[in-house]
Amino acid sequence: MGTEGYKISQVKRKRIEECFGWMKDIGLMRKLRHVGRAKVSWIFRFTAAAYNLTRLKVLIV
Repeated sequence: MGTEGYKISQVKRKRIEECFGWMKDIGLMRKLRHVGRAKVSWIFRFTAAAYNLTRLKVLIV
């Protein structure tokens, strides 16, 4: 059901979607309380860093 490249693409897509799902649910990115490109960019980077820390905890163990 699809080529090998498509299967790889779907695995990578799931990995990306998990990240954004975590950011929306736990990282409070679903409804931002900040206005302006600079503030939104900062809060996105901060949330992404927090997600990386949570993933790192699992990867190290």
